[in-house]
Amino acid sequence: MAVQVATHQLYKAFQKIGQVLEKRASDILTSLVCLKACKDEQKLVLMATDYENTINLNIPAYIESDWEGALEGHEFFHLVREIDYESISLDLIDNKNILITSDGLSCEMPLIPHDHIQALNLEKIEGDSFDSGDLLNLLEKVSFAVGDQAFQINLSGVYVRPYHGKLNAIATNGYLVAWNEVGLGQTSWDDNFPPVLIPGKSVGILLKILKADKPQFKFKVQNNYLLLELDNVLLKIRLIDREYVNIDSVYPRQFSSEILIDKQKLISVLRRISLFSGDRSRSVAIQLKDDQLNITSLDSQASRAQESIALKRPAKGALVELRVNSLLLLDSLSRIEDAECKISYDNVMSPFLISSKNEDYREKYLMTPLRSR
Repeated sequence: MAVQVATHQLYKAFQKIGQVLEKRASDILTSLVCLKACKDEQKLVLMATDYENTINLNIPAYIESDWEGALEGHEFFHLVREIDYESISLDLIDNKNILITSDGLSCEMPLIPHDHIQALNLEKIEGDSFDSGDLLNLLEKVSFAVGDQAFQINLSGVYVRPYHGKLNAIATNGYLVAWNEVGLGQTSWDDNFPPVLIPGKSVGILLKILKADKPQFKFKVQNNYLLLELDNVLLKIRLIDREYVNIDSVYPRQFSSEILIDKQKLISVLRRISLFSGDRSRSVAIQLKDDQLNITSLDSQASRAQESIALKRPAKGALVELRVNSLLLLDSLSRIEDAECKISYDNVMSPFLISSKNEDYREKYLMTPLRSR
């Protein structure tokens, strides 16, 4: 018995590392999970890469001798997922195959030779640790707004930069700009963190890891890579080497008009009215009038719906009717933490801002209205 590991720990590790395994890989390395048994540390290291993202993950194991090898990742994962016994044993057979046993189960899988296994080893990161809850909050509030890579590659990620001593995350798909800020400890981010553009897929991988365990994390930027250490996970992300849009030129700071409205009430009304909108964006018209907000369905040939929401106080500024993508608006509203939200606007074709009433909450969403037909 070369290695014995708890089944639930191996399965949990695969849920994280499996995010970079490719099902229809053009390069064999991207379909492999590489295993490294470390006798002195009594740990089993799992490694995988899609060349854009490389993950190392270690779990405790009983190990009799050092060895390493690679297996077809999805086949191994599906086997582990179906094993309901307490532990799994892995034994080398002539350095060509691996015998996998668990209680009465016994099966063999071929070890796949590969020259690049050593290149997947990642080094631990020196330096301060930070609360992963802040990183989760920073990215989760904006990641839904990442654009399509086929449309424009420099919009296909989350832009993270230092901003007045905090970290600022921005994502845009060309119709919506999502903005969030957090402070991590006492670090002056203006001095210690260069701006980076993290690919959308990489942000998704990172968010799943953060949600699973909420570990402390360390990070550094090196040679166009973002390196992160999250408890027993090391993650290497290739950054997008493109300039981001000049967000400060399209992000207005002052608006002539605003309203305050109950966030949950607005979400409920939008969900009902958008059912009667006929296009893919579920577009609706929002009319700001005196002390109420009227929402009307659009672009349906037969059905039509309208509902009004009473405002706690009359709208400040000019009255206006906005045609909006209700799906993007609902996505934005669902990420605002305050019970009341603020809609700031200028005119019918100018971008409008959705934010919290309480300015301590930093998430903000700038939307472009749809054009009238």
